[in-house]
Amino acid sequence: MITSTRYILLTNIEFVQLLAPSSVPPLRLWCHALLITNPDSHDSLFDQNTVRGFGTGSAWSVFTHWLPPGKVNFELKQNLSDKSAVFLSHNGDVKPLFYGAELRLSDVISFFLQSSDASASIDVHEQTGNLDALWDLLVLKVSKYWKAPNMPLASYFSTHAVQSALRSGS
Repeated sequence: MITSTRYILLTNIEFVQLLAPSSVPPLRLWCHALLITNPDSHDSLFDQNTVRGFGTGSAWSVFTHWLPPGKVNFELKQNLSDKSAVFLSHNGDVKPLFYGAELRLSDVISFFLQSSDASASIDVHEQTGNLDALWDLLVLKVSKYWKAPNMPLASYFSTHAVQSALRSGS
């Protein structure tokens, strides 16, 4: 049986804060992208609903949270701001310090997503199928909202290449 997987990529994220379940203390995770995976089939260990947090690329995995089987319902409340914490902008305007969205997944878990760019909403991209193309898109979308002059990226190298480089001193 051929199955397809629905992927939901969220970017324009500076950090993620776990809001629920309430039994878990508040937890801030330095992620710049979230990927929700929702396969049609749940026949094997690899066909699981998940939400995964990433740094600036697919090789920089921050966390994985497994969700119950079935269709993943997600609700994103955009453009939330905390008016109790403010800062003065470069032109003297008072702006909220925390600005972003609340993400609720299948009434199981919820997160506050702090926006990297407060003038834009959380970027949501949905697709079915090709996960390889999504990894490239993840880096491209994160870089769109990246403000620092340098963007750190983790990369995978073959064990042989790493060992050879270490032996040769390069």
